[in-house]
Amino acid sequence: MTEADALAAAEAFLTEGSPIRARRHGGGRIHESFVVDCATAGGVRRCLLQRVNDRVFPDVARLMRNVEVVLAQLAAAERNDPPPAATTTRLKLIATREGGTWRRDRLGQAWRAYEFVEATRVIDRVEQTWQALEAGRAFGRFQRAMSGLAPERLVMTIRDFHHTPKRLEALRLACADDVAGRADGAADALDRVERHAWLAPVIQSGLDDGGLPSRVVHNDAKITNVLFDAALPKAACVTDLDTVMPGSPLHDVGDMLRTMTSRHTEDDPDTSQVHVAPDLLEALLHGYVGEARAFLTAAEIEALPLSGAVIAFEQAVRFLTDHLAADVYYPVDAPGRNLLRARIQIAQTEALLAQRLRMKTLIDRGLADGQGDGAGPVST
Repeated sequence: MTEADALAAAEAFLTEGSPIRARRHGGGRIHESFVVDCATAGGVRRCLLQRVNDRVFPDVARLMRNVEVVLAQLAAAERNDPPPAATTTRLKLIATREGGTWRRDRLGQAWRAYEFVEATRVIDRVEQTWQALEAGRAFGRFQRAMSGLAPERLVMTIRDFHHTPKRLEALRLACADDVAGRADGAADALDRVERHAWLAPVIQSGLDDGGLPSRVVHNDAKITNVLFDAALPKAACVTDLDTVMPGSPLHDVGDMLRTMTSRHTEDDPDTSQVHVAPDLLEALLHGYVGEARAFLTAAEIEALPLSGAVIAFEQAVRFLTDHLAADVYYPVDAPGRNLLRARIQIAQTEALLAQRLRMKTLIDRGLADGQGDGAGPVST
């Protein structure tokens, strides 16, 4: 899509003012995003326009229905359980001229528009303790808002997204097929994955047998999916609601622990530098538990210290599967990049496993600090 295509698409939405300019925005891998300037009598207002990727999300109508339900739940939570002062607390869709929340253009491309959240910024990776603290709070607050929403009201936008046993099964099939002849070169990573295969059912078996409740969760809890206040060390709101669907809070916590407790990147070639930073770990859990302790069950709390290792293991499996399949899913800039990423995630799995007792202590402390306070679920 070109910027001219985006500008033409913006005309179909009830923007505040007339669209006069569109430019690409951000580096998202799924949707194409554009900032659209709209001329009003009082100056220029902006909106965020997105071309929805209907290869990843083929049923756009059901996807957008999910987003509408989630935004309504966030609005209800904001009314009944006001958050701390911040720039904003939720995203807002802009209606089409026909009254919907999305539309297709004459070429069949699906578009949607959000009000632009001014005075905010995106952080690409956690560098400072306050960022981990605020991200933990933001996702904990989001989960608390969603805890009053029945999971059956949402559809699965990506089926089996965090079904770790099925991810492991897919890896084993890819290894057996070995279509690219890469299995021998990945033998060390495959061996280490099998050594940690016991992690695969930790969350899923609990969901399957009812020991862990199914809840509405974000499912992609990364620092890049949090908007931060541009001037203050505060999180403003959680973004990217397309994977919000039934799952477990442990999926979100696991992804946060995997991605927000290390200053090492998943593309750094030196796996010996993989670590769990004590300050980031403590801040993240303090922020999250402070918001989520009002609704978590005893079984969820007990499983929290393993959640990061489970999701790091799952991501290692996904990278390794893609490597064996000749890099058909994750973009690579050099041969072996996904194998490197898999090795890093295995190392992260092991680093998080080594912190289980420390995490339990931090979680227990956070629960003790909050005895008797905190708001419960908000239902609509």
